[in-house]
Amino acid sequence: QDFGQAVVYATDNGAKIIQCALGTINMTPLAQQALTYAYEHDVLNVISMADENARHHNMPGAANHTLPVHAITFSPNNRVTNVESFLQFNPCTNFGGQNFLSVAGEGCSSEAVGQLSGMSGLLFSAAKKYAVSPGLTAAEAMQLWTQTADDIDVPESRELSDESNRWYWSQPGFDQRFGYGRTNANTAIEWVKAGRIPPEVDVVRPYWFEVLYRDQLTGPVEIRGHISASRATSYDYIVEWAPGVQPLDDAFIQIAQDNNIPGSTITGRDEPIALFDVRTIDTTHEPDPDSPLGENEHTITVRIRAMAHYGGSIGDVPGEMRRTYYVHSDPDLVKGFPIHLGTSGESSPKMADIDGDGKDDLVYATGDGRLHVLRLTADGAENVPGFPAIAQRPDGLMSPPVPGKPNYLSAPAYASGDIDLTEVGSAYLATPAIADIDEDGKPEIVASTWNGFINVFEHDGQVKEGFPIRLPEVPSCPRDGTVPEGPCMSTEAIIDRGAFASPVLEDMNKDGKLDIIQAAFDGSVYVFDATGAAVDGWPVRLHYTGSLSEEPAYNRILTTPAVGDFNGDGYPELLVGSNETLGNGKNSGAAYLIDGRGMNAGAEPYLSNWPVTMNSLNLFPLVAEGVGNSGVIGKFGDTQASVIHGNGSSPLILPADPGAQPLINETPPNAIPEWEDPDTGEKRRGVAPTGRFGSLTKASQPDVMFPLFSNPSLADIDQDGVLDVIASGSSLSLAQSLLGSSGESGQQLLSVWSGKDGQMLPASPFLLEDYSFFNSHAIADLNDDQYPEIMVGSGGYFLHAFDGCGREPEGWPKFTGQWIIPTPAIGDMDGDGKLEVAVGTRNGWLYIWHSEGKVDGQVLWPSFHHDNRNTGNYDTPTRFDGANKTASEPLTKELCESFVAEPDPMKPLEPGGGCGCHLVGAPSRHRSGTPWWALLGLAGLALLPLRRRR
Repeated sequence: QDFGQAVVYATDNGAKIIQCALGTINMTPLAQQALTYAYEHDVLNVISMADENARHHNMPGAANHTLPVHAITFSPNNRVTNVESFLQFNPCTNFGGQNFLSVAGEGCSSEAVGQLSGMSGLLFSAAKKYAVSPGLTAAEAMQLWTQTADDIDVPESRELSDESNRWYWSQPGFDQRFGYGRTNANTAIEWVKAGRIPPEVDVVRPYWFEVLYRDQLTGPVEIRGHISASRATSYDYIVEWAPGVQPLDDAFIQIAQDNNIPGSTITGRDEPIALFDVRTIDTTHEPDPDSPLGENEHTITVRIRAMAHYGGSIGDVPGEMRRTYYVHSDPDLVKGFPIHLGTSGESSPKMADIDGDGKDDLVYATGDGRLHVLRLTADGAENVPGFPAIAQRPDGLMSPPVPGKPNYLSAPAYASGDIDLTEVGSAYLATPAIADIDEDGKPEIVASTWNGFINVFEHDGQVKEGFPIRLPEVPSCPRDGTVPEGPCMSTEAIIDRGAFASPVLEDMNKDGKLDIIQAAFDGSVYVFDATGAAVDGWPVRLHYTGSLSEEPAYNRILTTPAVGDFNGDGYPELLVGSNETLGNGKNSGAAYLIDGRGMNAGAEPYLSNWPVTMNSLNLFPLVAEGVGNSGVIGKFGDTQASVIHGNGSSPLILPADPGAQPLINETPPNAIPEWEDPDTGEKRRGVAPTGRFGSLTKASQPDVMFPLFSNPSLADIDQDGVLDVIASGSSLSLAQSLLGSSGESGQQLLSVWSGKDGQMLPASPFLLEDYSFFNSHAIADLNDDQYPEIMVGSGGYFLHAFDGCGREPEGWPKFTGQWIIPTPAIGDMDGDGKLEVAVGTRNGWLYIWHSEGKVDGQVLWPSFHHDNRNTGNYDTPTRFDGANKTASEPLTKELCESFVAEPDPMKPLEPGGGCGCHLVGAPSRHRSGTPWWALLGLAGLALLPLRRRR
């Protein structure tokens, strides 16, 4: 919502270019309205593709009326050591069908945004100099850049040779790595000088990356937008489609065409530009080299080409716009799904019976401040009466205005009604917690907003008495050097008012009633009772003052606390990570086990030998600094332990007293389990090194896996009677690809470590298609075979469900075509005794599927942070009674091998479905023979330079 306000402010104050070298935390109707408002006021929105060499759709680059760009460089590592194309893809940039332009520089997509914004300033200045009247529009500026770009086509990139690995795939015309080509400022300005202004071509529906379900459609799909060429005498246009994300020109098939349209006529706007019947089309195509796991198997491209006829010396001038869609069928989808909610989903869904009808409802908070409670009916889904509930408006847009605070409602965009604020609320990114906190026999929903409101809604959508409450304001620090009374923000202390952490419900003062635990951006952990009053002893402000690092600057808390009583006094302790950065280079962080009595336990209210330091790479501001991954709690045998990891570090399994760390980041001496190293015979503690893969893994080797950006989960995956640790992340091979500019790609991985011996399970790690930002894993038996599946999504479109052998149930993985951040929720929404699985996407779609899993089967980790109270504790009871069931025999290497059928070597490998016998595709064309243990020393060095500003 802040981004939307910023775009409106810039537009109302006369900007011509909005430079967006960023990735927004959400994508809301307000943000899209703002981008459209800018576009319609002739303001060009230049957007970053993001900096991770990945396909996830960085927001707002997948929104309408934006110009997404990425970076190229002159050679690998910016050094000329061979004959070069000087058109090298910079791997600290993303790729995909929305990647319109390549901009030369030495940095990442963020630099490309700055460079193109500067060049766009020249473009608009040239339009004034050469008396373009009326002035250049944003749509025309976009066309000038795409139509004058120099095509990037390196034939050697398409050769099957070791030498070809130096380049990423390029081809004649558009491709997903380079878009329309390298920007040519000279040509663009020469076109303006000559009066060669392209036609406007805009597409707004279907949405970017929308899945068109051929088994749900009852007629053709409407392609909406507009085409115009008001400066020309007339224009033609043609609408075409082709299979794939980067089809060659000769693959396109005509959908519609019209010629000699008067220049004063606008095509589209209130009527569809074309009707496209996708129900019978054949989308078969050769897989593109950047989709080894089938990411673009269902992809089609729709493009609209227009030609403006000026006559005379100007002649004909082209324009073009394209969109990436998917054509798919999925018989497991619940009737009426997926649903487009019009806003991004970063919060995870929960399932609970809110309306008291005996069936689970879906509780889902969205990025625009709406809290949905959906139930299934014979006609599809509907909100339970009283929902959706809308959160408070963002700061600056509140009505009536807050006395003494800035308010922008009188700005032209809002005062005119061009920006509709009817249902604009503060963003929900945190996952709601659900329980009967006031003991009235009915559930309440506790939901926290990004800007610090804690809302409690009754089962009928009414706000509970005493709420909302708001976290304290955080002022700027005094500039005269005086010591403030409380937390204050500065350029060093990056704290604020608000919360990303989800609320947690637990009895914190032994009164038998649930309290609300909220970790906050000001670096404190708060506890409130069911009336909204602060619980005695809280808040506790986290700050590292130990001996292993210099005292850091204060920072935020992103982690959702996990709760468990470690010392047996009846007050549950809280496991919390802090964004504070420690050590030389600030590539370490700390986790705390806070005494359940809070400040009543003393000035340092932590259990013995806490906090614990760990490697945690300082990669991005806010979302990847310090320890931002939420820890969890469970019993390993008879020992209750905390499990937490940093970005790039192994998970730590730590008892109440982990023992004193002699050095920063060293594995604490009491870490579990203890095991004998098969290579050296030495006794070791903790999980095995992350480069020691299971022998049945389909991941490329050698490599080193890094838990990264996501939260661990716990469950007995191999059914040996001991909890296992699950974590998603990346790899050293991907880090190396980010550092170089060759065509070598890396791999994203999901790993499972045995809680019994610390080793990866035999088939671990499993391959993912992209990063799994901010999510954790839901775990349940989805096919009633006694073995639980690990469900996880990523930026690579699929929701996977791996069992301990790497198999997936029939019909899995589930394809969404979009970036999945939420953790799935599991429950029975239709009352048939079988499980439904729900998840949302950042593009605004909500999915629910039927499964063959049973309610009384193994449902071990039903949703984000384990349970509806968000305790993060495996032993917190849930409404499922099958958690204590076990399979008839554990998943050993031998049993996994017995499941695997060798594939036909002549048959193309395909993702998902069926028995899931093999994970598919090598994520890298080449991999050296270096042993895994030799890579460990390189791991930290490879990642240290990767901190990016998006």
